[in-house]
Amino acid sequence: MVGVQDAVISHLRREFIPFMGNVSHCERELSELDFNWRMIETIAKMICPSEAKNILPTMAGTRAGFGKLEGQLIDNLILETVRKVVLELRSKAQVVALANGGQDTVNAVKQAREFGIVAGGQRLVSLLIFLSDLRALGLESAQGLSYVDGFYWDYDDATRQWSARFEKAFRGLKPTMTQAGVYSSVLHYLRAVAASGSTDGKVVADKMRALPIKDPIMRNASIRPDGRVIHDMYLYEVKKPSESKGGWDYSKLVATIPASEAFQPLADSTCPLVQK
Repeated sequence: MVGVQDAVISHLRREFIPFMGNVSHCERELSELDFNWRMIETIAKMICPSEAKNILPTMAGTRAGFGKLEGQLIDNLILETVRKVVLELRSKAQVVALANGGQDTVNAVKQAREFGIVAGGQRLVSLLIFLSDLRALGLESAQGLSYVDGFYWDYDDATRQWSARFEKAFRGLKPTMTQAGVYSSVLHYLRAVAASGSTDGKVVADKMRALPIKDPIMRNASIRPDGRVIHDMYLYEVKKPSESKGGWDYSKLVATIPASEAFQPLADSTCPLVQK
């Protein structure tokens, strides 16, 4: 957990210190003290250079030790500030939702693990996370995390067969929702070009709306008049290490969200293509 804690502190230092008033104040006070060290060294060299040669090496060692202690103090203050917020969340919230993405999500999940969010009985939810993120986290850190995805390689026989082809072509990697979505959209576009015998944008777009979307990726998919592709979405939960069969076996299906419920209703669309 030391490595996880170091990564968490590094992320917090970079992103959140400006929003932690107590930490920012302490850091400023310590910086002023460090400035005083430098002033003492400069004055000593000017006023008593011979004595300074004997004293300053000792002062340098003391200053280095102080600098290390300063860093530890700030790190501990950061963790205590975060712990306080997390404890407040644990006492009030049933669900903790992460509205971020990429490395920020990975770090946040590690933090949640560090502070016992899931172990304490709360549900941790990510609004956007990819299979590659889960692999970076590992089951030990990500277990219990809930998330919604449009594609998972192990959903059914069709997704498993297509994902095996992808894995063979891409150095043993399984596809994410985005990669699978690109394949599905390009395939449907090419089918529309072939069916219409044209590459004209409007002609092809009309044909794409008319043709059913049938591929290994999406279920119950169609293109609405406003251009939005709707399809079933899926609620997953990351498995415990004991539940996984190994390899890329990270998630278990909890519920299917029908295409008609998973996206903004057409009646609420502001697209000019929609005739009100």
